[in-house]
Amino acid sequence: MSMSAVMASTSSACSAGQRTPCAVRMSACPSTLRTIRKVQQPQKILNAFSTLTHHRGVATHRRTGVITAAKKKEQEENVEEEEMEEGVEYEEVEEEVMEEVAIERQSILTTIQVNAPKAWAMPGVRNTAYTVGAVLGATLLWSCWNVFKKWSAPKAKRKRTVGANKYLVETLSEYLPAQRSGVTPGFINKLRFETGFKQDLIFRKYLRYMLDQRPFDTDAVADLLHLRTVCDLPIEKLLELMEESAKRTFERTGILMRKPEGFTMSGLQKKATGRATFSKLMYLADLPEFIPAEQGVKMQAKVMEIFGATDEDFEEARITTLGEADTAALEKLMGRGEGGQPMSADISEDEDEEEGSKDE
Repeated sequence: MSMSAVMASTSSACSAGQRTPCAVRMSACPSTLRTIRKVQQPQKILNAFSTLTHHRGVATHRRTGVITAAKKKEQEENVEEEEMEEGVEYEEVEEEVMEEVAIERQSILTTIQVNAPKAWAMPGVRNTAYTVGAVLGATLLWSCWNVFKKWSAPKAKRKRTVGANKYLVETLSEYLPAQRSGVTPGFINKLRFETGFKQDLIFRKYLRYMLDQRPFDTDAVADLLHLRTVCDLPIEKLLELMEESAKRTFERTGILMRKPEGFTMSGLQKKATGRATFSKLMYLADLPEFIPAEQGVKMQAKVMEIFGATDEDFEEARITTLGEADTAALEKLMGRGEGGQPMSADISEDEDEEEGSKDE
């Protein structure tokens, strides 16, 4: 029986008021106490041994961690040392390679300097070099000539000019009339740089577009007045452009139509376009804000002379006001549908190509 069981039985007997024989002997015999102590000592030794073993395990674990950290640090230091050694070796190898390249280059230059005069002194080598150089030079010149010939051909010029005309009209149409204030002298200079046209050409091309394609209303006239101001056109140049527009229209449409009889559909449309353009030019020449009165009268006389019109023709085709009724009748006369769009774009496209060929 263990000591704890003996003690438990003794304490239970004592609490019951009984004295067991063992308890009597224990209280009476000191040797029994010594026996009990001897039994308790191994348990204490076991506890102490267990505690010591635990402390040794903890110390061993700590010592192992310290050793591992030290080994890891040592490995990192070794890696750094190896990298430094490799870097030094790479620099040394690079220096050696550069030195070898420099030596090889110097050797090649020396060889060329020594052997080139000897080779050039040989007639065969010299003549071959002359022949190859002449062939290469002739090929280069021929290629440049072909490129220049294609670039300067009339078809290529007309294509470039038509593209520039289209870009010019589309760019101005983005601002006129909704953003008219955005069309400034600086904006015109930008268009000059992008298209290669001068101010008078920019004004002339938009004038032709307005006469042929855009509805002739108060906004169109206001845009034309604003464009003339920002282009800074003198009155002499303006009169020249007006006369030129009249001549080009006459070349395309012929003499002013008086009666619509005896024409085909296409011929009637051309004559109607010429009559409408005549009316627009006469209205602009009669506008004091556009042309001064004295020069305007002279301009009207020139336009009538170009179209072969009489005073009666002028009175019949005259635009008094830019009202809706007059504008609608004018657009109908030019063969346009609703919204001011041309019913046929063939005439305007031909005119654009004609202007492109003449401008160049």
